[in-house]
Amino acid sequence: MMNEDWGHPSESWRRDLSTIYTSADDARSAGAPDAWCALLGREAVARTRAVWEPSANALPLFHAYLASQLVDVAVGVGAAGPVLLYRFRDWIDDGDAFLPGVMIAGRPATTADLEQLERQVGALPVGLRTVWAQHGFVQLKNGSILVQPDQARVLATPTHDYLAIVDSGSDMPTCLRRPQGTAWTDDVVVFVPARGTARPGVSPSVDALLVDWATLRWPPDTIGG
Repeated sequence: MMNEDWGHPSESWRRDLSTIYTSADDARSAGAPDAWCALLGREAVARTRAVWEPSANALPLFHAYLASQLVDVAVGVGAAGPVLLYRFRDWIDDGDAFLPGVMIAGRPATTADLEQLERQVGALPVGLRTVWAQHGFVQLKNGSILVQPDQARVLATPTHDYLAIVDSGSDMPTCLRRPQGTAWTDDVVVFVPARGTARPGVSPSVDALLVDWATLRWPPDTIGG
């Protein structure tokens, strides 16, 4: 079942998707995970918010963004298989007004994938681990990709380690940062390889990456201040 609110096929986010399903039966026949199929239907928004409810402490900005801005959920299918689509009311800032838009997210990372990465790089901060437990990758608002656990890589300098977690198509990856010999925290920066240093990112945490909080200008009390 198609929904006209999901836009025209010419829209940029839809170009890699052949079909969009809002029916659980149709999505299941296309190979979508059962957990995603269970979200679809008239109660899709409420069901999706409930799935993320246990993450309220780990991802407070995204939790509040879901509560106030999520308007629909569907399954899309493209060359890479099924993805979950979150349609938000205020997603695109065109300078004069906020427009609806879609966040695209992949299948959950497996426990084995997360444990293997943690054996290699150390314990992950709870926010990132929470996101990956729901979606192995997420296309963010600016078009960059929060990558899958097996695509994350460590970059080291004499004083700090950086875990590259966002692919923006540039040679300056968005990373977690930690002083060498310490644990990872939810400290998100942009690594500048040419200088071997980092600069502050647009979003200072994984939670903020999901909502693009630093550039979002709609009333801040809608996402907790």
